[in-house]
Amino acid sequence: MTKYRTTAVLVTIVLAGVSLAACSATSASSSSSSTTSSSASSTTIARSSTTSVAAPTSTTAAVNYGQQFLTDVGPWNAATADLNSSDTLASQAVITAANEAVVSARSLLGQSWPPTAQADVHTFAVELDTINEDVQEDNFPKFRSDLTTLDADANVVRADLGLPSIK
Repeated sequence: MTKYRTTAVLVTIVLAGVSLAACSATSASSSSSSTTSSSASSTTIARSSTTSVAAPTSTTAAVNYGQQFLTDVGPWNAATADLNSSDTLASQAVITAANEAVVSARSLLGQSWPPTAQADVHTFAVELDTINEDVQEDNFPKFRSDLTTLDADANVVRADLGLPSIK
């Protein structure tokens, strides 16, 4: 009989320790209330510690949205770095850049963004798709106009995310 009581007391102490450790991560006031309730019921503490421990694991480290944006537009930037003034919309370099514009747009649209930047990111992604359409339609005047709009949209997103503007 003493062996079972000792085991029960040890289990209660371990659960109380887990509960206190989990509660101290959330706030000092909830930690003291858990300490008060730990002597009342070890079952309550076990449930409490499960809830308290689950909350921090669902919260991940802060996302660096600026870096996420730069990574997403990386393929577009790399493809456009190879363009020169003699390229036409039918040239392989421009076609490749247009394809990378679509890849970048899909990456941007497939991720979460802060509420203050979400609409601007969406607008920028749509403009990337428009560039691809201009190339497919071989519409050079619209392509040039859309590139200007794309640069402006990129600068709006960059400002939203704390990045320097492009020139």
